[in-house]
Amino acid sequence: MRIPIKGADMCDVRIWAEDDLLDALAMASESGSVAAAPRVLARGDDYSVQTYIEGRHLTEVHPYASDLPEWRLVEIGGLFRQIAAVSVGDLPKVPVDWPRGDQSHLFYHRILAAAQGQADRFRAEYGTLFRDLGLLPGLWDRSRSLTAALTARPFALLHTDVHRGNVIVRDGGGLALIDWELSLVGDPVYELACHLCRMRHDPERQWNAAVRMWAEAVAAVAPARVEGLETDVEAYVALERLRSAHNDTVRAAGAVRRDPSRIDQEAGVIAARLVAVEDFGVDTRSPSAVADALKQWLATGPAPSLLTGAR
Repeated sequence: MRIPIKGADMCDVRIWAEDDLLDALAMASESGSVAAAPRVLARGDDYSVQTYIEGRHLTEVHPYASDLPEWRLVEIGGLFRQIAAVSVGDLPKVPVDWPRGDQSHLFYHRILAAAQGQADRFRAEYGTLFRDLGLLPGLWDRSRSLTAALTARPFALLHTDVHRGNVIVRDGGGLALIDWELSLVGDPVYELACHLCRMRHDPERQWNAAVRMWAEAVAAVAPARVEGLETDVEAYVALERLRSAHNDTVRAAGAVRRDPSRIDQEAGVIAARLVAVEDFGVDTRSPSAVADALKQWLATGPAPSLLTGAR
């Protein structure tokens, strides 16, 4: 059963009700394109019941600290191939002001604007913490400057959240993909950037293999969707890392406020996110320095936030 948390902060763009998308995917799966998605069995005003997929989360089989075997990457490529096979015309209608066709630069700006807007809303509560960590408002302008040379690519269905917690290793074999609520229509390379960052592929050991896996899977369906991949994925990864640095700082700070004994653990999370945005000019900070900033922020008596999840 899926029940939204009322009043929870939304850190990601949403253009559809998940149930509406799953209904569309169920129709598409009749042709064999998205067999990996759950089905909606019943729904109400504030809940839905979906098919239960028997199996284990990928995190239980391959924890985040581990690399994925090559054969598992091939299986994940199969998920991306299923997603790529869905026709945009078979999906629910998008908002009237949503970028269309191949407007990759407008799509990038739309994602950036949503991420910056969320960070600005958090700044009233977490502004002093952001400042002490070097997460200043001007960083978003640097991200915006990366869009000038984006390649125009045909838009496609994007899941945007293919990470180890959302991939199910079926008991009978094969993989399934859950949590479609953040799905979009947009530049396919954004899907890859989200996957690289959220799956936490090691940049030195497995990053390139994951890029090849995704590119081969998508190109097998629509070669034009991988044009300009090598340069453009860097712009989207930079944006995703900047978004994550803000949102995960808020999540970590909230966890420490609820349980001060977690301060060392959460300071390590924030320190890692700051390392990831070094290219924006953010100075890295040791976990102990981050812990000091958290203590200073807690001393100001911030109001409770509803952003409590973990990425």
